[in-house]
Amino acid sequence: MRVAEVEVVLVAVVEIAQVVAVVELVLAAVEVVLGLTYASFYQVLIFLIFSAN
Repeated sequence: MRVAEVEVVLVAVVEIAQVVAVVELVLAAVEVVLGLTYASFYQVLIFLIFSAN
């Protein structure tokens, strides 16, 4: 493998790693948002149950 080929491979690996990192960030953000909405949903549900009694 020549130097140019190695550079092309390295650039491709770095670009793929960046895409993976962005996808992981988006997934983490989605999990946080879903977690918060689920948590608040359960809190409201529990509050309604207790206030109904």
